Amino acid sequence: MPKHRSNSDPDDPYLPSDDEGSDPEDFLIHSGGLTSSEAKYCRGKRINLDLHTKTIIFKHAVNKGYCSKRPPTVHDLLDLIYTVQLPRQGLRATKTFIKCLASWISNNVSQSNLVGLLLEEYVGVRPPMYRVRIASALLDAARDPAFSYNSILALQRSDSPILQAHARNDRAMQLFGGQPEPRAGMEQIVRNVISHMVASGQIASPSPAPKAYHTPYPPHPGMPSMFLAAQYPPHAGAQPIAGTLSPLSPAFYQYAPPNFAGMFHQQTSQPPGPVYGPPEYLYEKDKVNANQNRIAYEKWLEYVKVQIEHHRSMETPGNAVLPADLQDAINFNNGVRDFFPQHDYIGWLIDHPEAMRAAAS
Repeated sequence: MPKHRSNSDPDDPYLPSDDEGSDPEDFLIHSGGLTSSEAKYCRGKRINLDLHTKTIIFKHAVNKGYCSKRPPTVHDLLDLIYTVQLPRQGLRATKTFIKCLASWISNNVSQSNLVGLLLEEYVGVRPPMYRVRIASALLDAARDPAFSYNSILALQRSDSPILQAHARNDRAMQLFGGQPEPRAGMEQIVRNVISHMVASGQIASPSPAPKAYHTPYPPHPGMPSMFLAAQYPPHAGAQPIAGTLSPLSPAFYQYAPPNFAGMFHQQTSQPPGPVYGPPEYLYEKDKVNANQNRIAYEKWLEYVKVQIEHHRSMETPGNAVLPADLQDAINFNNGVRDFFPQHDYIGWLIDHPEAMRAAAS
């Protein structure tokens, strides 16, 4: 057995102990009560979510319509990650936290935990499909702004307000999450989410700097379009789209006299890549998706340019505001014309078929 300095012979090689080589991040406690090192190596400790986080997860599951037998979509799980502001630094630690979320959903938003209030009926074999029904009383309770997960813990008591409301409603149940449909299992959903986050550069390498474990992400404003991550401010060299002011300007949403000729001849500057180098793709399909996202970006840019030109030709004196749909398209890309890998241009095109038609014409 290797010896340490305290009891070694002079000729023995010195091996530093675990404590001597510790990183400052090993002592910072993050989501679930674990340090980054514990989350990375799963050293036998269980992640304990606080009551506030449990409340957020449960409300999110009820509002989005997913549960143990009807797993969340990749879109839904990504949205939950942004909502609870899960730490995203280091692949292994991030994977542990995401698996914790998925495991908590499987164990707690389930028929076994919500006896009589959530029914998961098996209706299909390949792949397994379930028709899920939820008690109207539980649905109403979870949608109440004052809801707390303590109300679910109180289901073990006969005087539970939710159970009493369920009895008053004649135990009414309603379809939960829509009609049965084939869905990937929870494990596959987790794999797909991690693959997407790695491919889009959303998971950073751990840093030994003695500072907070991760840079706080901006509050999640709502569900992103498909796989769209939380919005990031444009980089310093980003080029504003003609017809808009700087996003940092108080009058950003006001229309400015556009330099249309300049927009058509500008070279699109590339935003800097992730701090820790270009993203590595776990699966070949992610590389294909990234290429398709770039093609969708080109269609978005063409649509914006055409619409700006059209607005210019129709402009009348005093018309100083861009049409709402055009302004929304510009705002989607942070008001600049640059390509952002983390933006979901494919999802934007799907949500705006008029842009697809314009690009095809």
